[in-house]
Amino acid sequence: MIQTSVKLKKIKKIDNTVYTLTNEKKFVLLEARHLRQVELLWLRATQKESFVSELATVKAALPTPRTSRLRNLALGLDARELLRVYTRIAAASEIATEAKSLPVVNGRHPYIRLHVQAVHERLHHAGVETTRNERLFTYVGLDYFGPYNVTIGKQHQKRYVALFTCPTSKAVHLEVAGGLNADSAILANRRMMARRGASVEIWSDNGTNFHGADAEL
Repeated sequence: MIQTSVKLKKIKKIDNTVYTLTNEKKFVLLEARHLRQVELLWLRATQKESFVSELATVKAALPTPRTSRLRNLALGLDARELLRVYTRIAAASEIATEAKSLPVVNGRHPYIRLHVQAVHERLHHAGVETTRNERLFTYVGLDYFGPYNVTIGKQHQKRYVALFTCPTSKAVHLEVAGGLNADSAILANRRMMARRGASVEIWSDNGTNFHGADAEL
């Protein structure tokens, strides 16, 4: 509890707009950068508690101790002093940096267990593989199919369906697109993210509507 309180005090330094209940403002709008900073603090704390000898040897550029569970992994520290695993996938050029070298976590640590449980419940008790990948639609493939004739009042109009595919879990998400223009593509994408969360990357073909949406965003 004492260590947790120390770490939480650092959160107050993230931004001057974060207030406690003793201040005048009682409601705080947390931004994505705040959540990322908090996650970084928790990861650092769990690593310092779980991998003391590993952190020391990596900082000193020494081999990992033979008694360590991580002795067969290529370890390194990033610019934020987070212990990560480096593999051959680091040579790939079209993969996000965060996906190339994942942070090392201790599955037995109470915080990590709570995080896994929270993800498992948020995904409605999905399987082990889905829980490991944490969130659906982090990476998305986007395509259209249609058109379909719909009746609006006394008029007949064409509508398309935007097909969002998660390559990790093979899950799909459908949204109605009003047409083959950039505005319709942006609106469909916003509706999808409102339900599934913001995606890191979206892959599509060379449709002019997708190029237009990419230019506007």
